[in-house]
Amino acid sequence: MESTNSKFKIGDPVVVASENPSGNPRTPIYIRGKRGIIGLAHGVLENVRDHRGIHEPLYTVRFDLSEVSACRDHDSIWVDVHEEWLSGLQPEEKH
Repeated sequence: MESTNSKFKIGDPVVVASENPSGNPRTPIYIRGKRGIIGLAHGVLENVRDHRGIHEPLYTVRFDLSEVSACRDHDSIWVDVHEEWLSGLQPEEKH
């Protein structure tokens, strides 16, 4: 489900921040600083057990396996990432 309040849409190229000390710390280290493509836009989710309040919109981002490891397969990995960790890429920055 794509949310109209989300900054990104399916297919947008993004890069994950290297650090986000004031935000949600649950972004895996192996995708920090890596480029990916928005695969799903979940919008804003409320999870009273896990979150205190409402977090930024959540996305599932697809990363080429070669972006996150030395592997040269053509496989990909999909990771859920909150919007506060993501920045858009300009066309010349796409890989």
